[in-house]
Amino acid sequence: MRKRTLVSLGLLTIAQVLTFELTRAQSVEFSPPAPTMQMQVDPISTGGSLVTIQAPIQIDLPSIDTQRISDISLKRIVPNLPADARVVEVKNTDQPGKSQVIIRDNADEWRGAGPSSIQPAPQSPVLWLATAGSEEDYKLLTQLVPPDSGQNSWGWPEVGPFAIHSAGDVGSLAALFSDNPQLIIINHHGQLLPRDWFQAIKNSGRPYAIVTRESPNQDFLAAKSAAELGDQGVRPDAVSIVSALPKLDGWLSGYWELYRMNLEIGQRDAWEKLLSNIKSESLPAAINEATSESLRNELLYGNNDFVFVIAHNDGHFVYLPGSGGAISYDEFLRTRRSDAPNRTIVLVTCNGGTRNASPRSLADIFLQNKLAKTVFASQTDIDANDVPALLRELLVGGEDTRDTLIRHGYFQFVIRLAWANPDV
Repeated sequence: MRKRTLVSLGLLTIAQVLTFELTRAQSVEFSPPAPTMQMQVDPISTGGSLVTIQAPIQIDLPSIDTQRISDISLKRIVPNLPADARVVEVKNTDQPGKSQVIIRDNADEWRGAGPSSIQPAPQSPVLWLATAGSEEDYKLLTQLVPPDSGQNSWGWPEVGPFAIHSAGDVGSLAALFSDNPQLIIINHHGQLLPRDWFQAIKNSGRPYAIVTRESPNQDFLAAKSAAELGDQGVRPDAVSIVSALPKLDGWLSGYWELYRMNLEIGQRDAWEKLLSNIKSESLPAAINEATSESLRNELLYGNNDFVFVIAHNDGHFVYLPGSGGAISYDEFLRTRRSDAPNRTIVLVTCNGGTRNASPRSLADIFLQNKLAKTVFASQTDIDANDVPALLRELLVGGEDTRDTLIRHGYFQFVIRLAWANPDV
């Protein structure tokens, strides 16, 4: 993402000649030159641009609850305002340290985002984080949203407060956490939050979800609804567990199985121990062996609340046991549903949430293709020996789903599904 810098050099003095038919006299009205303003334009992860203006100006909004201004009026005040501008931050050079923020409500109107128009939330809010810019110009746009809030037509929640932070302003998270948000939704564009911000969120003990970069549209309620699926418990009668762990039935065929699945043949004893440990758990839900057909059918037609896919992948293929072969990432890209079912997929596989050898992660593909509304996946290698404990805690122990998965190294990803992107 590249920032665009526009400098307005002011308006030329315009002489307006007014002709009066009765007197035939002429008078000239002079307009003072507009103040020199520097404008920085940064793309926002939710679409559009954040426009930061440094000039000795103040945008006067009506002193009523709505605090709104028309798009036409704003463009008279701010020449060269980009057509895709969605947030404008005015840093008044006559008042250092102070800024004014206005958000586009729709194509014709803007509204102020100042705290004067904010009513306290009756319940714990949702903390909404978006990003703008990149590298040294990286900024974070935050809002604390009451849980029953909707959003305007441009995707921004109707209430705040709304604030813009620099990447180094990690201390501002403490104030946001003091409002005890029930959920944190992180929406980034191509990269995670700065390390310090992300660590602060992880260490806060509060539930959070990450919105994927490939979101075809930005809709707050859809993301919130999908994220809240992580609060549901895993019911044995509403879960499907599909396992693609290797079959080690015979001595020679077992070694061939590991070789064929691109696994280290020297780790056969470890795989046999893992399979034995899973069987000994006596889980209240069946573990079904994955075949190419059964996995596709589950993804395309399944309706269980939770789907666990346990498999090995190398960034190009997901390997299946026995004679199942493998399913390529390209094949998954062609596996689509018309509407995302209201369910959660847990990818128990290494790097399910990151792009390594493939330009897209499995989590991205599953969400884009509407195979679920939310996906839990790891961004690193996972230890297969951890699988029995994970299944036991969720299916037998009834522990909190999101907290348990995060504790085992998984992240929650959500996508906004207001409309499909035909180019994806």
